[in-house]
Amino acid sequence: MVISLKALLNDWKYGRSIILAFLEELSEEDLTKELPRKKQNTIRLQIEELVWIQRDFLDALSTKKLTFTEEKNLVSVNSLPKHEIKGIMGDLDAKLENILRTSTGNEIIDHSGSTWHGGGMKNIHEHISILLGHEQMHIGQIIGFCHAVGIDIPQSIVTKMMLGD
Repeated sequence: MVISLKALLNDWKYGRSIILAFLEELSEEDLTKELPRKKQNTIRLQIEELVWIQRDFLDALSTKKLTFTEEKNLVSVNSLPKHEIKGIMGDLDAKLENILRTSTGNEIIDHSGSTWHGGGMKNIHEHISILLGHEQMHIGQIIGFCHAVGIDIPQSIVTKMMLGD
């Protein structure tokens, strides 16, 4: 595997492990508690968005063109049991790893249909970096929302992220 893509994959795995810990360790009540956000206003709905975005970004690695799937055309993971959501995320993560393992590092993905990150053409490194940034943004939001609505952040995440009081 191209060493720079391996580094991005390792970054991905770190962030994804935090999302999975939230999913695993928070109660159903905490996962569905309303957050101060207009859309994706529960942790479950934020996780659902992460699944949709990852799916679209992985599809773009095959088609070489990023298109966002209409939410209404996707199966919702919001109401699925935790283990099924983890399974879907695991399948997507395995697909990401397989794609990166066989990539040359020179692939170009057309983002011209999106204004996200300026649109245009992105090399695979930029493409994965945007996906990573999106995941990390949601981790930060979830942590902030936990503080705002009184959800205790699981100790495994506190330790992993060195979150002090």
